[in-house]
Amino acid sequence: MILRALELEAFGPFVRATFEFRRGLNLVIGPNEAGKSSMMDAVPAVLFGVRDKGRFVPWTRPGICRACVRFETAEGTVTVQRDLLTDEVSLTWSDHLYQPAHQVAGKASPRGRSGEREAYLNEIERLIGFRDPDLFRSSLFFGQGALSLDFGRSLAERIKDLLSGGGDVNYDQVLTRLRESLFAITAENPWGKDKTRDRRLESARKELVRIREELRRSESALAELTALEAELDALERRIERERSELAKGERYLQWISRYWHLAREKERLTATLDEWQQRRQTLGELLERERELHVELSRRLSLSPAMPFPDEVLRLLEQGTKLARFLPGSLPDRDQERDRRGRLWRRVGLGLGTLLAVGGSLLARHLRPEWGFYPHFAAALLWLFTVFALRLSGRKKTRRQSVASDNLRSSAELHRICRQLSDRLGIDADRLCVLLADGGDAWAELFEQLRQVHAALAVLPDRRQVDVRIRELARELALVEERQSRGRQLRQGVDLQADDLEQAERALEGKRRELEELGERRTRLLERRIGLAAPVADRARLIEREQELSREVAALERKKRILTLACGELQQAVNDFRANYLQRFAERVGGYLHLLTDGRHGKIRLRDDLKIDIMTASGSWKGSEQFSQGTRDTLSLAVRLGLVEQFSRGRHLPLLLDDALVNLDQHRQKLALHLLARLAGRHQVILFSHDERLGRKAAREGWHVITLDRRASAKPQRQEEAHAGQLHLL
Repeated sequence: MILRALELEAFGPFVRATFEFRRGLNLVIGPNEAGKSSMMDAVPAVLFGVRDKGRFVPWTRPGICRACVRFETAEGTVTVQRDLLTDEVSLTWSDHLYQPAHQVAGKASPRGRSGEREAYLNEIERLIGFRDPDLFRSSLFFGQGALSLDFGRSLAERIKDLLSGGGDVNYDQVLTRLRESLFAITAENPWGKDKTRDRRLESARKELVRIREELRRSESALAELTALEAELDALERRIERERSELAKGERYLQWISRYWHLAREKERLTATLDEWQQRRQTLGELLERERELHVELSRRLSLSPAMPFPDEVLRLLEQGTKLARFLPGSLPDRDQERDRRGRLWRRVGLGLGTLLAVGGSLLARHLRPEWGFYPHFAAALLWLFTVFALRLSGRKKTRRQSVASDNLRSSAELHRICRQLSDRLGIDADRLCVLLADGGDAWAELFEQLRQVHAALAVLPDRRQVDVRIRELARELALVEERQSRGRQLRQGVDLQADDLEQAERALEGKRRELEELGERRTRLLERRIGLAAPVADRARLIEREQELSREVAALERKKRILTLACGELQQAVNDFRANYLQRFAERVGGYLHLLTDGRHGKIRLRDDLKIDIMTASGSWKGSEQFSQGTRDTLSLAVRLGLVEQFSRGRHLPLLLDDALVNLDQHRQKLALHLLARLAGRHQVILFSHDERLGRKAAREGWHVITLDRRASAKPQRQEEAHAGQLHLL
């Protein structure tokens, strides 16, 4: 399997960039910040998603982050597309003609637990052999500065589980199932707990004894069963005849019911059609009355020829009529005269009251002292009455002024309405005001009739709807009459009376009761036959059961022997395998380390926490943390290669290395490149580097080269540009 293409629609520094790779060694070369690490990170990001959603969002397109990887396998092409912001992903298997054969799509978040994510991870496991993103980064993915031997406790346990075979088959579960299978067969085993309860073998032996006992009680009911079978046969024939007659009667009843249903439907449609025709007649009369009222309105307005009036014009005319009807003609002049006379009388009253009050006071001085209070009191009352009468007269004046102001506003509104109507009808506004004022109650009666006509038209549908409904009802009525006529033709000579329906129902009810009685009798006979046939039928079954149990007992005894042997052998094999699986993996890693160090180091050992010790030239063991960074990176590279060989399970997966050899000296880099060139015969190797010397070596040895620069990260590189880059290196 190889990584054929990487399509970055919007990822990191790349926008609409596509990169194609080949088998063997591929080199992606470019300076720092050209996007090499982002390009490499796109592969695990598309396969497994990222938790930091904003890490790879381009600055130029902040709302989009999408990428696609395309693999080429022996079965065809596999395309994985992912939106890294929403975790919407699709995985498509295509054949060699690029025709889609199978697809899984849905939301597969790194932290999700949905069924869609589980189905997607199953396809990823089918593709690369495992589904754990941490294992991917610990084996196939050699990130920049990520060659570390510290796997962490959780990841170390998962790697140990895979190295011990737990990733392929859980042999503990297999062994447990074998023991459970053996204990399910027999209680005679050394691993069982409840040995007092019978298992399959003991139960089969006891069942065999019981079956042989029942075989001796199966011959007594054969003669009675033969007579019962003959009676049941005659009863079945009679029931069949009665059912046939009942079916004919039900068809006849159905036909009569349908016929009378059509008759009732015809009556309903006829009544509905008459109702709608009456509506059409009423609608026509109302429209004619409306036209007559419009003609009368045109006549009163001296319009020739008569014209239909829009609703807005009618509303304005009605408003103007109301205003003209209640507006007096010379009210302002009368009010002015009344105000003038009121002011004169108020002055006279005030002066007279004052004179009387003063006169009363002077008179009180010449009277006896005991009478002097009464003239003063009378003068005060007279003066207060005069003041009250004057204030009351002032209030009446104020009300008259308010009424006069309202009349002025109404007059202005009337002239405004007349001007609007003059623009619409072409009549002089002053003349129209005179016409509205002279009409009086005649205008009110005319508009009341128009309102009644409009109210009646509002509750009725329009003429077109009425005509459409009448045509539909007429068509439905014709169809009902046609179906009714066709029914008469199918049953000519049959008198279709309403009583036929009731008679047919009574006859059918009698047939049903008769069939129920026959069915109950048949049920009783069948129950008796079951009781008699069971011993006879059981004889053959019991004989067959005896043979089956004999074979089952023999088979269970064989399974018992086989499972006992299998449990012992598998337990021994598992113990032997687990005793030395770390040693075998250490030998595999040691072989890679021997090649990478040119024989300087070749033996390692793994502790239980996957910490590694290296044998020195003196034969002593030293922890890997005591060696130089270059040696630790070399050891880490060897471990990663060993994990790739272990986890790939026969698959030749691509290897991704991002400046993984920067801490190696020139000699070890040469050895590492030589080893990677050998591995490129089985695995696709993709190197990401900024070292121009490596670019020159790639050009000499014919590697596939993709050149990046800071401008190329924002603009996709075509294949022709890649070839030009190789020629430039040459």
